[in-house]
Amino acid sequence: MNWRRVLGATTASVLLLGGLIWTAFAAPEPGFTVAPFTYSALGLGDFTPGGGPAATARWVDLNGNDVLLLSKNVPTSEVAAAGAQLEGVKGLPTTDLTLSFTLATSDSYCGAGAPRFNVRLTNGQTIFLGCIYGNDGSGKVSFTAGQTYGGVTFPSGQTVDSIEIIQDEQGTTYLDDITVQNPRHTVIVGGPGNSRSQ
Repeated sequence: MNWRRVLGATTASVLLLGGLIWTAFAAPEPGFTVAPFTYSALGLGDFTPGGGPAATARWVDLNGNDVLLLSKNVPTSEVAAAGAQLEGVKGLPTTDLTLSFTLATSDSYCGAGAPRFNVRLTNGQTIFLGCIYGNDGSGKVSFTAGQTYGGVTFPSGQTVDSIEIIQDEQGTTYLDDITVQNPRHTVIVGGPGNSRSQ
């Protein structure tokens, strides 16, 4: 969602709010943002045979809402990906942690492997949480620590090192309400540099 319009807040004040929010999570990095990126084995400027980019990752306006566009425009077998880094999550305990997003369009891609959360833990383990396993059928995709999704356990009692959202299967998805939640706080990102708490 476009929290710039809803809240009328500046980026600076939102980031300050994010810093206060995360203090309750044992103080990881100040602020919480979602930073899009793309990757290709051939480096920047890699293009499809038709001339378009191999992958696209950016915030776009969709019917007045800021949503995250992630698109892999080449076959899944090609080494390319669109993604987004969740910044400000380092140090979060996984106990009672829930990660979620909403598919913003009915035709947004949602497969077994993408879009997915890559949750890297401080013990060196990486947890892969694929969209289809957390989809409740309404387009809300959610994963809670302590539960198993598609044979993968999202462990409780660990500490987050980093979290990414990755689209590395061919297809296009639009994501809204990217959310990090524990019993004390919910933090939602609805656009570049914009977050709110509940």
